[in-house]
Amino acid sequence: MEWGIKTPEEWKLVKGASEGVSLRRDEKVKVDGQASLRLISEYGEGSVAQRMSADPGTTFKISGHVRIEGNLWTQVWVQYLGESGQPVGSMNLLVVEGPVDWINFEQDVTIPEDARELKVGFNTVGPGSIWVDRIRFEPVPGMSLSPELATPPPMPEQDPVEPYLGRFQGDTEVWLSVHERQKRLIQATNPKVVFLGDSITELWDERVWARYFEKLGAVNLGIRGDRTNQLLYRLQDGLLDGLTPELVVVAVGANNLWKDQFGAERTGEAVKQIVEKIQQRCPKTQILIVGIFPTDRNPESAFRYVVPEFNKAIGKAADGQKVRFVDFGLKFLAEDKSIPKPLMPDGLHLAAPGYEIYAKNLAPVVYAILKPK
Repeated sequence: MEWGIKTPEEWKLVKGASEGVSLRRDEKVKVDGQASLRLISEYGEGSVAQRMSADPGTTFKISGHVRIEGNLWTQVWVQYLGESGQPVGSMNLLVVEGPVDWINFEQDVTIPEDARELKVGFNTVGPGSIWVDRIRFEPVPGMSLSPELATPPPMPEQDPVEPYLGRFQGDTEVWLSVHERQKRLIQATNPKVVFLGDSITELWDERVWARYFEKLGAVNLGIRGDRTNQLLYRLQDGLLDGLTPELVVVAVGANNLWKDQFGAERTGEAVKQIVEKIQQRCPKTQILIVGIFPTDRNPESAFRYVVPEFNKAIGKAADGQKVRFVDFGLKFLAEDKSIPKPLMPDGLHLAAPGYEIYAKNLAPVVYAILKPK
């Protein structure tokens, strides 16, 4: 396994976040060199990482190759650690869903001034195998600048405030057909309560939904994989035009957290624009924004430190009157801050017990908003 100059080879499974997975050296499946690193996931999720010292202000080019077999979702990330070993920042290098043959990723990373170590790793969700090879850390000449100057700008089409089409089961046409079907449904029924969001909204447990929200005539318009971009597109495309719902519940942002590099404030601005678009089309409608839930069952995951930042930014869209914000995240955590597997088997999506907790906390707020004044 050729890791490049001065790069440690000690990849380790992250304790508490790698149930049902194993790690091994593979001399048969590789890009080149002697071997690759292979993670095998039988049923659940895995997290593998290595760490090294790093000088503040230094810029590295981090590159490598990834191959996925099976329906396995993978995220490659870096995390910056301060003097105490606690995370002080993070960013994504790659997010990809298998199966996929060898693909390359490459990103310039600047060490923040308050960081002393760099942690690099990858998370996996679902059954299958991932191979990682040719991971390299190379100093970038003339790029030891401040993070604001040294970090390359993200792709414009990924900006959370830009409306654009989504993909459902990897297909834009399928996503459009789902959107159009939901638009026809809501235009025909003009429901009292509308739920907008991603897979966490789409996949509400049917029995839990029926007990808490069916009596309200609520309509679920969640689409898996959607980010703020897709919700902005759907509203712009007339999803709520001419309707008069009493309440719209907005639960979006989790996929922004996992899939782009624009940060919390930009996602917060996107949620603000979503609120504005709803208000323009439905001026009498109340809006309830739901904060992003904790993600990744490992309490030390970089995402645990980022979620509060995103929720703080998202919450700025609320005015406390016609637009409210709620955050139930702590309700899903055990005493040791881990996420119990029965609630979120993959550390992201809710199972029926998780939806029960969600509903018990959300329903009182919904009913209070709808109560005649």
